[in-house]
Amino acid sequence: MLRKRNDFLVGRVLIGLVLPVAVLALVGCGGSGKAKGSVSCQVTYNSQPVTEGEVHFFSKERGAGGFAKIDGSGKYATELETGKYVVHVTPPPPIAGDPKLGPPKASASKIPQKYRDAEKSGLSLTVVEGKNDYPIDLKD
Repeated sequence: MLRKRNDFLVGRVLIGLVLPVAVLALVGCGGSGKAKGSVSCQVTYNSQPVTEGEVHFFSKERGAGGFAKIDGSGKYATELETGKYVVHVTPPPPIAGDPKLGPPKASASKIPQKYRDAEKSGLSLTVVEGKNDYPIDLKD
């Protein structure tokens, strides 16, 4: 009787160890399995580089998106799932300052107000697999 109980327990332990490994092997780890594309280029304002801020991408279909920081030369890069996105550009978030001096001040930004709102920016992008160049030239 004791041997049958031990065999039963060993079998359950093996199933408990093997089953999760098999599931991970079939499903995969970490990846969503969805097609992706890289999106990059430069943000300019009246043909001059915007040197700080973020480019935001939002998919209404998925209710999700992503963003990319703009570097000192106006360039940005990110990876997104394929599909349609509305785009908007925002100034960088304010940097926390000394609490004695009050709330942090927002940086002076070259980004016109209309481009800061996804509904008003007029910017959109369809991401395809592979490389997607998406230059953004903001105008008054």
